[in-house]
Parts: sequence; structure tokens; C-alpha cells
Amino acid sequence: MYFDRVAKKRLYARNGIPEFWILDLKTGLLEVYREPHGEDFAVLESYGKTGAVNPLGAPNAVIQVADLLP
Repeated sequence: MYFDRVAKKRLYARNGIPEFWILDLKTGLLEVYREPHGEDFAVLESYGKTGAVNPLGAPNAVIQVADLLP
């Protein structure tokens, strides 16, 4: 998880990727990072198993966190 939470997140932010998701399979939480700023993101939103998110690339789409889990 270190690679995703630290190294990969820095790379995405540094290169201006507008949105970065981490799905924690152990906890069932989806972390959505938005608004890259330097080597980090200004916004973090967490969604539980019953949550739903609208990706920036398809704002009219609704993705249920439960649908992403095994």
C-alpha cells in the first residue's frame, strides 16, 4: 500500500492527474483524491461500502463502491 499511498500519489499529483483513487479491499473504503497541488492533492473524500462516487471524467456516471469490491 506504501507505493500507492505515497509514491504513486506523488507521481499523479506532480503530473497534474486530476483524480486518483485507492480502493482498500480490507476495509471496503474508496479514497478519492482530487485537485492536485505540487506533490499532493488538496481534496480527499472517503466512501464506504454503501457510498457512490461521480468520477471527474464522467460526471454523470454514478459508481457504487460495492460494485468495485469482490
